Amino acid sequence: MAHVVQLTALACAVALVVLWLASAGWAYANARQRCRTGRAALLALAAALVFPLLGAALYALVRPCERDADRRARALWLRTLEELLAEPEQEHCLVCRTPLEPEFVRCPSCATPLTHECDDCGRTIRFGWSACPDCVSGRARPPLRVAA
Repeated sequence: MAHVVQLTALACAVALVVLWLASAGWAYANARQRCRTGRAALLALAAALVFPLLGAALYALVRPCERDADRRARALWLRTLEELLAEPEQEHCLVCRTPLEPEFVRCPSCATPLTHECDDCGRTIRFGWSACPDCVSGRARPPLRVAA
């Protein structure tokens, strides 16, 4: 019976050591991916090795640096928002976001149709209008749907 207890205790100790080393390896690999300097990765590794499991958990909560893909995505999102705020009256294509002029019938970039004719009077109607302003027909075609 004592042999089984010793074997179980040894297996648990080995599992904890493996978990400790795996958490330290994860902290190091993640810090190398996220941070531009090798110093931050070494600091994450040292913290994970000095404080078993607690160091990796602390790193997971803090995660000081940012991945390059996240940085690029944030920059693109900010640029898109700046463009939208810079020209609030400027209309854009719903498919490709190309700036449009009011007289355009199709998008010059992706050739998406921007207008259609009223079913009753034949007047040109912009997509998104729910009724014709001339004959007040509520039977205008539904607005353009963009596949997500």
